[in-house]
Amino acid sequence: MSKHIGVVGLGIMGSAISGNFLKAGYAVTGYDITAERRDELAGKGGAVAGSPGEVAARADIVLTSLPSSAALDQVVSADDGIAAAANGAAPVMECSTLPIEDKLRNRDKLAAVGVTLLDTPLSGTGAQAVNKDLAVYLSGDEGAANACVEIVEGFARAHYYVGEFGNGSKMKYVANHLVAIHNIAAAALRAICFCAPSRIAGSLASWRPSSRFARATSSRKGSTRHSGFALSGSARNITHDRSRTPSSCKKDCDDAFAPSDSVVFRARCGRRSQAVFARGDARGLE
Repeated sequence: MSKHIGVVGLGIMGSAISGNFLKAGYAVTGYDITAERRDELAGKGGAVAGSPGEVAARADIVLTSLPSSAALDQVVSADDGIAAAANGAAPVMECSTLPIEDKLRNRDKLAAVGVTLLDTPLSGTGAQAVNKDLAVYLSGDEGAANACVEIVEGFARAHYYVGEFGNGSKMKYVANHLVAIHNIAAAALRAICFCAPSRIAGSLASWRPSSRFARATSSRKGSTRHSGFALSGSARNITHDRSRTPSSCKKDCDDAFAPSDSVVFRARCGRRSQAVFARGDARGLE
């Protein structure tokens, strides 16, 4: 590939993205404040720079994948940052999920030295990034966005140009909310299935959730349950018995879930509404 890609921030997302660029045949120069991450890139065949500015000076296109607004400010504005390099030929794809006003501040800082910053957040988890199963929401200068589209296939499955700067982040916020709604609703339904399986076994017996939800609610070792709603039989033989107390039903539901989640909802149990704590893993839903 003819483009030289710069990646600033080699964490979970950045390391996966840079690795996929290398597999696709791109030259990659990267930087991270952590030596272990820099060594990992070198081990994959990438070049390691001494600063964000050095990355920008070498690259045709720069991607930043950072954990905070403070990190973005530092990467852009430090003495050895991207603004100091002033490489106007290299647009910057800002891929982090951060407040729009913080991205705007850094866009203006770079614009003052002739560098174009795009707002291009990613939809997908770190595990998806490894498999190039990401969607990119490009927003900002359309000409610069079109120039970056060429490299997107090196690390993502889909891309969308969504208009003015900041629209990419707005789309990402919507996507995050939809993921949360999907998982909370599915977790609530699952707990209701444990409390009253006989009422809905017929309609849900063959239903399976998305792979993301299946991973989020995968069974613990030794459990009689498994991912999804397989209701040909009831997990742990829990039945809807109106004579059972809410506390006993809650205990059965609690026992049926792994102890790692923080999703809280209410499920009807017996004659009263009982708080049930569904413990499926909701981490990594970025």
